[in-house]
Amino acid sequence: MRFLRLRPPAPPPVERNRSGAALALAVYAMAVIGALVGGMFFLALAEHRVGRNTLALTHAAAAAEEGAAHALATWDPVALNGLGPGDSAAFAGVTGGGTGRFEGAVIKVGPSSFVVRSEGGPVDGTARRVVGLIVRVDSAGAPRALRERAWIWLY
Repeated sequence: MRFLRLRPPAPPPVERNRSGAALALAVYAMAVIGALVGGMFFLALAEHRVGRNTLALTHAAAAAEEGAAHALATWDPVALNGLGPGDSAAFAGVTGGGTGRFEGAVIKVGPSSFVVRSEGGPVDGTARRVVGLIVRVDSAGAPRALRERAWIWLY
């Protein structure tokens, strides 16, 4: 004996009105992709600026430290030891590599104590850094740095 399976008739296919759905979806996808590309461009630009500023600050710090070292290397015991308390002698120059410049002053604060203040920056002037040294002169007139402190100008 054979059994026949009876299936219910399939429903007729439903026609949906999809006119314009693909166009709206494509425009939305392009807007999302455009926003992502714009965001990535902004992040890349910000990263570039941070790197450039870090490089400028590094050049400024190197120039300021080279200025302080220049002041100690070119120390003139006769001229500087003869200064009165509060008097100063200025110095300026360009770094050895030519990437920065420095200027500063040697200020006499006591009979054998001096403060060397050196401000340095890159040649284009995009950053500044200041280094200060407290210097004591020994009996032979040679300078000896006691303490080194550094800070950044925030403007």
